Amino acid sequence: MIAIPHDNVWGIALGDVRVAALQKLLNLLPEGIENHSERKIIEASITALSHLGLGADEEAAIKTAMLDQNRVVLDGSLPFIKEEIDKLNALRVAVISLGCGDISLFERSIAQYCAQHIPNIAIEWLGVDIGDFRAPESFFNEHLFKVISLEAPLVYRTLITKNIPTLLVGRYSFHHLGVSFDQFMERCKGLARVIVVEEPTTDEKWVQGEYRVMRIAFDVLGNYIFSKKWAAEFMQDPNKFKIKYLTLDELPDRSNVITFKSMMPETATISFEPTDVS
Repeated sequence: MIAIPHDNVWGIALGDVRVAALQKLLNLLPEGIENHSERKIIEASITALSHLGLGADEEAAIKTAMLDQNRVVLDGSLPFIKEEIDKLNALRVAVISLGCGDISLFERSIAQYCAQHIPNIAIEWLGVDIGDFRAPESFFNEHLFKVISLEAPLVYRTLITKNIPTLLVGRYSFHHLGVSFDQFMERCKGLARVIVVEEPTTDEKWVQGEYRVMRIAFDVLGNYIFSKKWAAEFMQDPNKFKIKYLTLDELPDRSNVITFKSMMPETATISFEPTDVS
């Protein structure tokens, strides 16, 4: 059985509801799962999830803790994102949201913050996702939205027909594409800027089997907590749940990175120009 150490890499207490729920999930995984492939870990985590049996109050507490963390990340990212948009020196820009999900609070918050602080810049939004997971209150019920294929080698800039600077933003979406960073950069050709909130790791950490299992299992758990509609899809077909976590060493040299402390898992907001990549 894999036990989360009290001195875990996230610096989160064992009594935290997220840690406790993750430990319950880990207890249901087969012995020796840390020696298996990422795909096997995903499949085992999804199988274990179906037997986890979290109560409604427990799920609500986990979601609240995750939302509290997201709020810290959001508050720390908004001024940074506004500056990145302002530096484009354009009166009209387009923003593509990759993996916009159900409510899209991230995107709505960016729009509201920019309207307050850089009101002279008009922002046109397009949300894209591999399915329509929009809730009734989704930001993208008010803006353009498009379902795209996870398998298609899409160049994102081609989704915007207007000749205006175009950014791509994503929150925890890159690592679910299941593609390498170089492949992602190919898809980002022609964009003025890419800004992502991601959960970066390191090669040194990733070779550690127990860490790898904890990261993947928590990712499965978090996706289940946040979107039952999406969870229903990947629990029926585990192959839909893809991962490829970013390492900071992969980033272009002139990337801007904000690293947030005491996050479960590691979290950073990252901005770069696709043209920085040779």
